[in-house]
Amino acid sequence: MRVKSQVEDVQYKLHRSLLGKHSPVFEELFMMPQPAGSTEGCSEENPIVLSGIEAANFTRFLSLLYPPTLGLCDIATVDEWTSVMDQADRWQVDSLREHAISQLRGLYIEPVRKIIIWQRYNLPADELVPSYMDVISRPQSLSLSDAHDLGLTRFVAIAQARDAVHLRGACRCCAGSKAQSGTSVGRDRILEDIVRTVIGITRPPNARY
Repeated sequence: MRVKSQVEDVQYKLHRSLLGKHSPVFEELFMMPQPAGSTEGCSEENPIVLSGIEAANFTRFLSLLYPPTLGLCDIATVDEWTSVMDQADRWQVDSLREHAISQLRGLYIEPVRKIIIWQRYNLPADELVPSYMDVISRPQSLSLSDAHDLGLTRFVAIAQARDAVHLRGACRCCAGSKAQSGTSVGRDRILEDIVRTVIGITRPPNARY
């Protein structure tokens, strides 16, 4: 059975069985008792309105549940996979969320942006160690926009870590960095130590030292 729904000014015909199978949110939505005589979702004139989301993102989400060509997917960018993750979270489609995470892990993401995405979706903090190492050792500071998205606590921690990097001469702009860290390997060890100590990212139990 199909249900008529609308996001912004776009209407959709959704399969109750398919969406209910993958999403407990949709399953609950479709099982809600309707008032006597209600025709909501039965016609284009009276669709179920889904608010708080953009039609482009919902369409992208549906394209993975209803692929135009089986096995093919034209979603490729960080923005697109992030929007899929957002929709998967909203509708609690766990398998699709894991797929989006897998795709994001295979893409290059600018370090600050990766930190923001990983924080927003509560992904493993240990995967951010290289990103933090880049941010605390680079010459340019965080922008106001970065600070807003990171939040005050994370912004302050990064600022403290950058100070620690300068003190230990391990930043890219420190002329004495090579002398103090010895080699690039030594420098990376210093940066990782600062990230784990100041930012507060513990090593996984089975990590190699």
